Amino acid sequence: MIRLALGGFDDVRNLTFDLSNRRLEVLHDSDVGPITAKLQSLGLGASLQETVAADPESIMAVLVRVTSVVKSVMVISRKQRAAQE
Repeated sequence: MIRLALGGFDDVRNLTFDLSNRRLEVLHDSDVGPITAKLQSLGLGASLQETVAADPESIMAVLVRVTSVVKSVMVISRKQRAAQE
């Protein structure tokens, strides 16, 4: 539900969920206001806890991690496709 709600925001780069602590970290490139408002509109008790500027190294680490996951998914998909043929 949260991913769908924030899917329309082109400036949201990454979502990190901590389900056991009911926390969400959003890496984004724009004003936090619209993102916070969208989360609050879901009725899950969302509130902004803090906002900090991300350093370039953190952003690059997220991009590398996401790229690795995408490559892994592509490899698995190819193996599954080959097994089906």
